[in-house]
Amino acid sequence: MATNSTKSGSEGSSEKVENTQAHLTSFLSSVVDSTKGLVDDLLDTAGRVEKDARNRVETAREKVTPGDEDIESLRKHVRSLTEQVEELARIRK
Repeated sequence: MATNSTKSGSEGSSEKVENTQAHLTSFLSSVVDSTKGLVDDLLDTAGRVEKDARNRVETAREKVTPGDEDIESLRKHVRSLTEQVEELARIRK
C-alpha cells in the first residue's frame, strides 16, 4: 500500500507541475499578446506623430519660402534702386 501512496504522490506532483506549466504558459501568452498590442499602438502613434511633424515642417517651409510674386516684386525693387543709383551717379559727374 505504501507503493500506491508513493505512486499517487508522484502522480499528484506531476499534475501540479503540468498545471503550473499550463498556468505559466497561459500567463506568458497573455503577456506576449499584451506586448504585441502595446507595440502596435506605439507604432501607430509614432506614425501619426511623424506625419504631423512632416505636415508642420511643410507648412512652416511654405510660410518662409518666398513665392514667385514675392521674387518678382523684389526684382522690380532692385531694378528701381539700380536706376536710382545710376541716376545719382550721373548727377554727381
